[in-house]
Amino acid sequence: MEWFPPAQEVDPEGTIASMNTEDSQFVHGAENIVDYGEERCEQDREKRTHNIKPEKIHVGNIVDVAFSVIAVPMKHELHAFLVLRVVTLLDGSHTQNWIKAKICGKMLTKTGVQLKKRSAFDNEDEMNVEEARKKLRQMAVSDKAKMDIAQ
Repeated sequence: MEWFPPAQEVDPEGTIASMNTEDSQFVHGAENIVDYGEERCEQDREKRTHNIKPEKIHVGNIVDVAFSVIAVPMKHELHAFLVLRVVTLLDGSHTQNWIKAKICGKMLTKTGVQLKKRSAFDNEDEMNVEEARKKLRQMAVSDKAKMDIAQ
């Protein structure tokens, strides 16, 4: 099998490339190559995929993933493996907006909708609980009461 050198973005420290020796049992072949692309709408409204670096893809992006299912015989049975082939960035606007907001210092401290906690009590019981909480907050221990307890 022919050795395919890994891309610099995939193997920045040269770990995979260092395995390319005469006596090595490891091969970095064509099936190890993953294509990374971004789908863009061109001026003629035609969608085209352009090659990108893998570090452009972030958590939160919407991507299309293509993989192959390979069955390998092992000890009288077949084991299935997934081999990643292509990752296409379809929509990275959420991440881009987040990065722009972070750079501009406009990050929101709280995002999302504040949900009201559902009560385990009915309305009357809930009102009694709230009334008891108010009374507890208003309670104050006097200095005289503190001295009586200490003796």
